[in-house]
Amino acid sequence: MTRFPFTPEFMEYVKELDVDLRELADGWVLVSGGGEIRDYLRRVSGVFVLTNAQRAEPEQFVMSAPDILDVERYLTDDMGSSIRSRRHLWFVYTPRDEKDMAPGWTAVVDSDGNRHLSDPDGRARAVVYGRNATWFSWLADVPLADIRNSYLDPNGAPLFVDERWHSVWK
Repeated sequence: MTRFPFTPEFMEYVKELDVDLRELADGWVLVSGGGEIRDYLRRVSGVFVLTNAQRAEPEQFVMSAPDILDVERYLTDDMGSSIRSRRHLWFVYTPRDEKDMAPGWTAVVDSDGNRHLSDPDGRARAVVYGRNATWFSWLADVPLADIRNSYLDPNGAPLFVDERWHSVWK
């Protein structure tokens, strides 16, 4: 196996969550909650596949993408919510309904509930389980630094300053 595939900035970002990063024979795992939550990353036929297991449950498909930066975007968002919670910051509202997809993005739902996402240019970008696909469509072309900084900033800058991203619990 090779070095952990994420950027050094991502590795620094997740330190606050006490995430343990481990190499496996067939991929990598991010372990948090003392092993309660595990995100597995494997490369299968040229595509990065992210799965998740909690407690003693089996792994469940989360998302896949040919570009590791898209997986990193997904995890940056996912872990960002936990970081904001630990810091007692307001929750970022994330659209989940397919009618709220980013302009030009499309999703085709397969029999397992996975959304096969295409960007405005018609390129297949990712397969995301469930309603998280809608939020991913909004983040897919945003620089990773902007996503990280927005979750770390108490006011949600630069991305989440617009009231539409603020939860009712702010």
